[in-house]
Amino acid sequence: MWGAFQAVWARYLRSELKAAFLRLSTLGWKIFDKGFSAPTPTVELDPETTLVAIIDPQRGFSAPSGTFGRVFGVEELGPLREAVKEMALFLNSLPKEVGVVLVLSEYPKGLHTAGITVEPLSNLCVAGDRDCDLADGLAIKDSWVVAIKHRTDAWTSPEFRAAVWRLIERGGKHLVVAGLTATTCVRESILSILNAIDQATITVLLIRDLIGSRASSYSSVEGEPSRVDQAYSVMATSGALVVPTWRCLRWRRFPIER
Repeated sequence: MWGAFQAVWARYLRSELKAAFLRLSTLGWKIFDKGFSAPTPTVELDPETTLVAIIDPQRGFSAPSGTFGRVFGVEELGPLREAVKEMALFLNSLPKEVGVVLVLSEYPKGLHTAGITVEPLSNLCVAGDRDCDLADGLAIKDSWVVAIKHRTDAWTSPEFRAAVWRLIERGGKHLVVAGLTATTCVRESILSILNAIDQATITVLLIRDLIGSRASSYSSVEGEPSRVDQAYSVMATSGALVVPTWRCLRWRRFPIER
């Protein structure tokens, strides 16, 4: 009985320490984002207990010849293409022990246009189209898990869910998320993940410079927060930790908990 109580108490203390860390970290990043003189905050991650999820890094969202470029205009792609460039740098910097799951969309035609297939946006990432190809500068590694989704929410992909549950079952601590776009696929996926998992078990980190949206989504309208800011607010309120840049991450192995 005493041993069981000690185990429960230890889990409680770990959850309280984690909550305090998240509050302090978030405060530090708010100061960092506002440009005050303060040390750049860092997050230490164990490569063996971390999974990186990259959602929709595909030509349909980022290439000038992709559906987003044709429908919304090339000028809307700037933040998306910049996020893809940062993804390439980040992925190349990862320790080999870090697991990566690549979530790719293959949508039915008309998914984003209420079934109206004559609309240009109806062709976004339709299976077999070049929209579904990886964005320029990215290449799949043999060790990565590839998960296919047919809806905006990555959690609807059985392969993706399996990868997250495997992380949890083997004692994983962190799920690092990047991808396109913050206002739709990333937001919906994060909310589903946070609703499904035990947040005392793993922490979900959103790496802001690895997540892009269309340029107009960053604009405030009539004093209201931009669509991007609203998306991050919802995700953070739901329990995700928003990190401004992947350069805040530091990799080191932690002692095994007994």
